[in-house]
Amino acid sequence: MRRATHLCLVLLFILMSCGRQKEGAKSKAATKQKGPQTELCIWGPMRLRTLGLEQTVIKDFSKSHNCKIDLVLFENSAALWDSLFSEKLIQKPDVVMGLDNAYSLDERVRDMLAVQHSLNYSQFSREVYLDPEKRLVPYAQANLGVIYNSRVYKEGPSTFGELQDAAYFRQVGICDPFQTGEGRGSLYWTLALFGDPGYTILWQSIKKNIKTFYPDYETALKALIDGKINLLIGYNSTTAWLQETNKTDKNFKFNLFKEGSWQYSESAAICIDAANPALATKFISHLLDSKSQNLIPYKLGLFPTISKAQLPMSFVRIPLSSFTVNKRLKAETVTENLPLWHEFWMQTFDYSVIAR
Repeated sequence: MRRATHLCLVLLFILMSCGRQKEGAKSKAATKQKGPQTELCIWGPMRLRTLGLEQTVIKDFSKSHNCKIDLVLFENSAALWDSLFSEKLIQKPDVVMGLDNAYSLDERVRDMLAVQHSLNYSQFSREVYLDPEKRLVPYAQANLGVIYNSRVYKEGPSTFGELQDAAYFRQVGICDPFQTGEGRGSLYWTLALFGDPGYTILWQSIKKNIKTFYPDYETALKALIDGKINLLIGYNSTTAWLQETNKTDKNFKFNLFKEGSWQYSESAAICIDAANPALATKFISHLLDSKSQNLIPYKLGLFPTISKAQLPMSFVRIPLSSFTVNKRLKAETVTENLPLWHEFWMQTFDYSVIAR
């Protein structure tokens, strides 16, 4: 009897041990499943990190979709764009961020970026200029005009004609058109308004008032705040962003030019032959959801592109341009004349771009 009882206890112990091992195996399997299952490669300019989009919008996507983000950052969008066409490139990224809308006029975009048919394009605000070929998807935008120091100038210029006034001698800062979207936008803006050779006459007249060119918008804005310049070709949202983030006082004002404005936007795109196109599509949708779009004014100092996004009160008060002139400049015109425009720029402005 004792022997039978002892045998039963041994069997019971063995069964309990097996149960514990199975539970342990299940627990390990569950822990393993919690790790990232996929990887998304994103290329973007350094400002994604410095302005906080990496730690908010991109990090949120990684958590919600249980994926690893391989974020490769470049000095600026121009360096990023050039790297996409490098002969040394082995694997394209899945997603490219921070491309300004001027790249939609580059003929090479068709060889590099995929058309995105699946997006709900009705969600964009009516004033947002969309890429006709649906390759670049804008997630932030603003109209270009002039920001000026109202302590120095009671009324800033409101036309390109007024910007030529001698009162602004060596007071104007402009972003470099070879390195920045804001600079490319400034050049394309004048081409759309005045054509060729009209734009050459304009820039030759403004030349005396330009103090320097900047390698990125943040450096240019800091120069304005520090009093190194008193006017800057920039976003209509910047003065509101400065107030909203308590970066400076209310002494900076903005004027939209009466001739019309150029809409600057920052876009994301999916590369042709991306390794993970399905996850890339989900990321684009993530950039456009309400939570991400609500962060755009605070992080980038730009307007969101989705109509349902919530704006800070200071942004609500910003006047919008009565019209933008982006559609006047055709891709064919850019392709044919861009080398000539660059040549004119280099010959006209013997400048050195300010380092960060």
